[in-house]
Amino acid sequence: MRGARISYSETELNWIKACSDMARTDLHALFVQVFLRPEVTVENIKALCSRKGWQAGPDGRRRNAGKSLIFTPDQTAWLRANCTLPKAQLQDAFAAAFPG
Repeated sequence: MRGARISYSETELNWIKACSDMARTDLHALFVQVFLRPEVTVENIKALCSRKGWQAGPDGRRRNAGKSLIFTPDQTAWLRANCTLPKAQLQDAFAAAFPG
């Protein structure tokens, strides 16, 4: 079942189009912050950009280039700093550094 229709002002549409090369999660977070629209979801932004043909990333490619889809930036930095540990130690130390 579809949700309620989301309406965007011309200003919002122009802003989204201008920023459409960003990763959709980042674009959504910034949109909600700038326009105070918590009812707009990442899926709404993705659908709008798809309908309008606004592609992410340079020339519409590589929208997630350089981004970890599994680890946070802090976790990635920790893993890089500790990558020489044996695998068993690395797993235990990671779990201790980032519980839950």
